[in-house]
Amino acid sequence: MSKNEVPIGLESLITSVIEEAGEHDQQYQSTLNKVRDNTTLVTKTPWLRHTKWEETFVGKDMKELNKLSEAPGARDYNERRLWDSTTRVLNGCFRGFLDCQKRGWSLIPFWLASVDRDKENTKPFRMYIAPYTHRRYISYWQRYLIFCMRGRMTEEAVSFTLQQSDCLLELISIIDQNEDNEILDKKVFELSVLLIKHSDYASEQSSLIYFSGVLGYNVEWKQ
Repeated sequence: MSKNEVPIGLESLITSVIEEAGEHDQQYQSTLNKVRDNTTLVTKTPWLRHTKWEETFVGKDMKELNKLSEAPGARDYNERRLWDSTTRVLNGCFRGFLDCQKRGWSLIPFWLASVDRDKENTKPFRMYIAPYTHRRYISYWQRYLIFCMRGRMTEEAVSFTLQQSDCLLELISIIDQNEDNEILDKKVFELSVLLIKHSDYASEQSSLIYFSGVLGYNVEWKQ
């Protein structure tokens, strides 16, 4: 045996140690995405205290929750139909807004921008949006509806009111039965309205707020 050769037994031992170290590192990395209960207010930002983010997601694997909002693959036909339908619905809504401008209904944009049903905003809803920003805004809602569809089956913490749940079931049935796009788009619009109008006083937690909390976690930075 030459000086540069490693004995077979020692080589096997080194390989085993390296593999074991790799497994430990992988396990450690996976635990970084688990939310731990942290009651020390000193370490909490005002945002964390206000939203109760840690209490909501304690024990949850945020990487797995983020996966629920990922875009469907090309072969995921049913999910892809929902994804494409959401694009059509939101583009249609924005075209409706632009139509208000063409008709000279200049007061409507002030009401669209308001969060108070009894009072218009002091600034109108923005008409000019960069194409990239427009697509990005749509992608948030696409991810949200996909999250709802997947989360209903796999994530018990994603809750819906009875009306929302029935509408979501109808939507899934429409997709499964391969109904035409017009029927699908109407149901996507109906579900979106129900989700947006979720009452703060409902016993079920808003899935939209829950989803926003999921998006607030950066999987890459693990924070």
